[in-house]
Amino acid sequence: MDYLQASLEQQGTLEYCIKQLVSSGGTVSSPLPEGADLELVKKRFDGGGLFQAKDTRTWLDNHLASISKSGRQFQVILFDVWLKQSDLKGLQCGGKILFHDEKVYYVFNGSDISKQSISVGPMARCVSSFLLIGLIIVPPVVPDALPPGQVVGNELIEQIVQHTQEVYVSAYDQEGIVIWQK
Repeated sequence: MDYLQASLEQQGTLEYCIKQLVSSGGTVSSPLPEGADLELVKKRFDGGGLFQAKDTRTWLDNHLASISKSGRQFQVILFDVWLKQSDLKGLQCGGKILFHDEKVYYVFNGSDISKQSISVGPMARCVSSFLLIGLIIVPPVVPDALPPGQVVGNELIEQIVQHTQEVYVSAYDQEGIVIWQK
């Protein structure tokens, strides 16, 4: 829980609201390598090294694919922790790009997610930062007809937070992941 909250520090309004949501309860878990020593995992997590980054993305691909197969309507929102709106000339991730508080977010409909969306698909270009932060929102609240590069208001941010069911935060260099579920 502490790692999730620390990763959402000093970000924009959405990150602040998600931090408050995570703090209000829910369950926190993390996939672990088979036979992992829990004490060693706790010591190594912040620095990464539990998994290779590709294994973290593969785990997330499989998880998103299983949600998609369940028939649930959902959206995935990925946070770009470094880019600003002015940095995005020509960036193509295959999803919608939203801006709020000078922060950049990529939105994908669950129906557009394939088993390898994050590992090698269109979402891969959106998760190149050392820190992966993402949300699953159910039901989808970001309109399909949103103009590209839309600066969104606080009302949509509040809807996103209200419908967030899962939060994902990777360890350093995406070498492990923590999952919060409502």
